[in-house]
Amino acid sequence: YWISKDDGKSWQETTVAQKDLVDGVYQYKAVVTDVAGNTSETAIQKVVVDTTAPQVGELTLSDLSDTGVSATDQITQDKTFDLKISGQEVNSQITYWISKDEGKTWQETTVNQKDLADGVYQYKAIVTDIAGNTSETAIQKVVVDTTAPQAGELTLSDLSDTGVSATDQITQDNNFTLKLAQPIVIGEQAALLDHYEVSTDEGKTWQETTADQKNLADGSYLYKAIVTDLAGNTSETGVEKLIIDNSLNIESTTVTVK
Repeated sequence: YWISKDDGKSWQETTVAQKDLVDGVYQYKAVVTDVAGNTSETAIQKVVVDTTAPQVGELTLSDLSDTGVSATDQITQDKTFDLKISGQEVNSQITYWISKDEGKTWQETTVNQKDLADGVYQYKAIVTDIAGNTSETAIQKVVVDTTAPQAGELTLSDLSDTGVSATDQITQDNNFTLKLAQPIVIGEQAALLDHYEVSTDEGKTWQETTADQKNLADGSYLYKAIVTDLAGNTSETGVEKLIIDNSLNIESTTVTVK
């Protein structure tokens, strides 16, 4: 038996058992000699030994619109996008995999991800070369969130509710602070105060305002807070109505002197 490691340029005699070969291209032939010394050669058998993991490339989420506070955190309202790999070994086979339980289990999936339910998704691609060696890409994590956050409760902090009732929010106090009390939510579902809004025309129009309300003129005011979560979903608090009245109304009376 003969072996060549340089595409047939040179040949060396070898044994029947081929063990622990390094990666490379091998050619084999057998030379048959009869009792008279005549020789014949078999057809050449070519073997490529490849135990090296293929170049894996990079997995990206094509066409993903990363909504919300950050354009790079992949916490989003977008539930339809494509998986895309680039830079992988030429002529390799690609399979895509998804996990919905933080990587505990994986299932094969398709390139097109459509109408995903709210949840946390992890993706990876497995690259397989011609010899069957595999490599895995880095994992891409996506949080799909299309649910409006809990808005919390808006209050008028430091307001002194003067007058007949201490709870009707008809008052002389024209200096107070808007305050939002929110439930504590940690992680991808956390919601943040976006801004406060005020209306001075009974809710027909709204303008953004600050937390500190100072030296307000007499009138009727409506307030609400807008809350936005990390995916960009918004909620509004209930409206707080306040009437500021610092005018002195004196009813005319008739006094008759006899």
